Amino acid sequence: MKLRTFFIGFFVILFSLAGFNLVLGYFLNDAENRVEQSRIKIQQSNEILEDIVLSSQWAVRFSRTYIVTRNQKRLFWYNQMNDILDGKLTRPKNYNLEYWDMVAGGFVPEPDATKAGARSIEDRVNSVDATPEELEKLKSARFLVDKMTVTELTAMHMANGEYDDGSGGFTRRGRPDQEGAKELLFSESYNKDNGDLSRIIADLRELITNRFTKKINLQKDFTNLLLLINTFLAISLFSLIAFSIFFLRKRFAIRASNLMELIKKISSGEFDAKSQIQGNDEIADMATEISHMQANLVATVTVASKLADGDLTGKVDVLSDRDRLGLALHDMMEKLLKIVSSLRSIGDGVAASSAQLQSAAKQVSDGAHNQASSVQETAAAMEEITASIRQNAEASNRTQQTSTRLADDARTCAQAMQRTAVAMKDIADKSMAVEEITRKIELLALNASVEAARAGEHGKGFAVVAAEVSKLAELSKEAASAIQQSSVEGKDTAEQTNRMLTALLPEIEKAKDLVQGISVASEEQATGTQQVNVAVRRLDDVTQSNASAAAQMSATANALADHARELQKAIGWFRLQEANSQEFQPRNQYDKSITPSREVSRVAETGNLGKY
Repeated sequence: MKLRTFFIGFFVILFSLAGFNLVLGYFLNDAENRVEQSRIKIQQSNEILEDIVLSSQWAVRFSRTYIVTRNQKRLFWYNQMNDILDGKLTRPKNYNLEYWDMVAGGFVPEPDATKAGARSIEDRVNSVDATPEELEKLKSARFLVDKMTVTELTAMHMANGEYDDGSGGFTRRGRPDQEGAKELLFSESYNKDNGDLSRIIADLRELITNRFTKKINLQKDFTNLLLLINTFLAISLFSLIAFSIFFLRKRFAIRASNLMELIKKISSGEFDAKSQIQGNDEIADMATEISHMQANLVATVTVASKLADGDLTGKVDVLSDRDRLGLALHDMMEKLLKIVSSLRSIGDGVAASSAQLQSAAKQVSDGAHNQASSVQETAAAMEEITASIRQNAEASNRTQQTSTRLADDARTCAQAMQRTAVAMKDIADKSMAVEEITRKIELLALNASVEAARAGEHGKGFAVVAAEVSKLAELSKEAASAIQQSSVEGKDTAEQTNRMLTALLPEIEKAKDLVQGISVASEEQATGTQQVNVAVRRLDDVTQSNASAAAQMSATANALADHARELQKAIGWFRLQEANSQEFQPRNQYDKSITPSREVSRVAETGNLGKY
């Protein structure tokens, strides 16, 4: 059975049971309403019968009280009570056994003197669907009520002195007969009528109650039947659900679980798993489709396994335009065929090129090695020349500094001699001043001696002083003469030395200029040789770098040759069909017209030596 068919049948039955349950609910509700209506009618019937009993009892009380008290209120209430029973006045609310006591006590108002909604006791009995038997009982009760009413009215009028005139009225006047009235109201016949009325009312109540009780019991039996049917319906629904669960579990859940186990095995890579699910439902259809998918996956895996082994001769079957895996695998196989075919041709070209590159690299490496040795020797010789020239430049520089210092010292000495000559001249001038002072002191000493001689005895001390001053003047004169003579000699010597230094200074300046020119030339020569040395060093570095690059190129060429062999070996692992290998050729073939000598010339043209 198809799952769709099962669910259609299940929901049809389920909706049918639900509809039947709704119908049962409707009938149950109707039965309950009928029971409630029957109970209401029983209550209404009891209320009607209670009104008859109430009217009968209060009629007795009002009439008996009236013949004793002659209270007109009692007569008025008596008439109102009969009017309510006959449907001439509206029945008051809460009209029960205590009503007229409440009216007499002033707790509730008297009945409203209106006829709105007023109904006779017969109409009220007919409203509860009375049977003919019940109406007959009501008629009997009504007869007794009317009979008792006649007795009660006769007694009350008799108490007032009013008697029956034969036409139903009490127009005939007489003596009030209270005792006769009491006799009527307390007579055996009156009491018997009152008892018969109670018995008839009880019978009528029993008839009505039995009738409605039967209806209620019938409705209850019908309700119980509906509930029983509903119970069987619930059991059927539960059985249907249980059967559906069991059926779904056995027919679908277990088989779906087995199918899920198969899917898990396939998803984990176990493509050899087989499905044992059979039938004519969705699970079996799924199992069939999964088996087809499994077969397609096995075919794809077979192609992938061959591809993993390097076999590109496998064929990929594309199931449809939406078979993305098949299309992708087919495209991948075609691209791999193109790539491997191109790689084979490129590998052959790389192998041939690597062999030529290896030979050219060996020649370049040998030439670069020889060139590096020659440049290295040239660099060493240039370093020695540079060192010698640097030493000469340093010696010339020191000589220049010495000559400059000598010229400065000679100039300083000439200036010092000029200052010495000036000083000597000044000293000579000062000596002449001292000599003049000495002469004047001698004159003073002579004058002092003359004055001392004149003073006689008192001038002896002053004469001694004058003698000493004269001696000092003599000594100063001699010293001044000696200083003057020395100053003249020193002045002559200083002037002679100054003339010699002045004559020698230009020669020293010329020697200094010559030495400075030699020093500048040596410095420029040292700078030039230094630049040449730097250029040679740079040439040496470049040559060494070229030699290293040539060696590395040779090693790279050897490695490229090894890689080319490995590439040929690796590509040879793939197996291609001959048609495919010839069909897919690389776009750029290796140009075999390039010879090793041309390769060497191309390397030389693009080498680093061209920068210098």
